[in-house]
Amino acid sequence: MTSVTIDLLDAFRSAAAEVSPNGKVPDVDLDAELEELALDSIQWAELVATMEEQTGIPARIEDFLDIRTVGDLVGVLSVRSRS
Repeated sequence: MTSVTIDLLDAFRSAAAEVSPNGKVPDVDLDAELEELALDSIQWAELVATMEEQTGIPARIEDFLDIRTVGDLVGVLSVRSRS
């Protein structure tokens, strides 16, 4: 794993814990399915906004249409960080 991947995974975990109803998130890795987090659409929007704030990487809705795993999300943000 690259340092960017590790940083983005840490940002995801932090953002997910922040928006989670109970403030807890299972110890997710890159292969974790996003639906396992059981977040509603408002919480997903908050998670994306929190990650943008933490990482400074802007996100577009269309970037997230085919994302199924944490690794997919980290990959999209990693690519966006270079553009």
